[in-house]
Amino acid sequence: MSLYCDTPLPVFAEDICANEEGRIIASVLLRSDHAITDPTSKAQWDAGLANGTVVIIKNVKGSKPKGSPVQVDGYGRQKTRTVGYERTAQYSHPDVVGNEDFYDVLNFNSSYSYAYFTAGNKVWMPPSDNPIANFDADVVVEEGLDSSIYFDVAVSWAAQDMHTAYDAPTGVFE
Repeated sequence: MSLYCDTPLPVFAEDICANEEGRIIASVLLRSDHAITDPTSKAQWDAGLANGTVVIIKNVKGSKPKGSPVQVDGYGRQKTRTVGYERTAQYSHPDVVGNEDFYDVLNFNSSYSYAYFTAGNKVWMPPSDNPIANFDADVVVEEGLDSSIYFDVAVSWAAQDMHTAYDAPTGVFE
């Protein structure tokens, strides 16, 4: 008799030709009352943009590293067990002047989850429990005369499930 959760693993999807392009090139803010049920639908994205429940920040560069497990003491022979993950993403972009108020509000807002669009034309949507993200944005002004001012944004959230990739509709995130 097993003392542990015994959920069967889904079938592993192997693609020996996989070459999925990285880099976050657009960041997506989804208000907690957003209604994107089909991430492949241009009409749903357009509706969210029109009613203000979706904000897309284009022309960014960013990354999302591996999440950090949240662990508790295990039972029996299991030393620890993972009960969730703390996840982060980072992006930066120009367009500083005129957007200071945007980030001043977003830094203290608790009503947006985070999605992102990658160079491989995939939109990565948050899990179904729609975790609220914490945004930490600030202006970076470097010393060099040949430098540019930009926003540096760190996004963090906690969730058991990973974001899921969907084929992005044409003309929404570019």
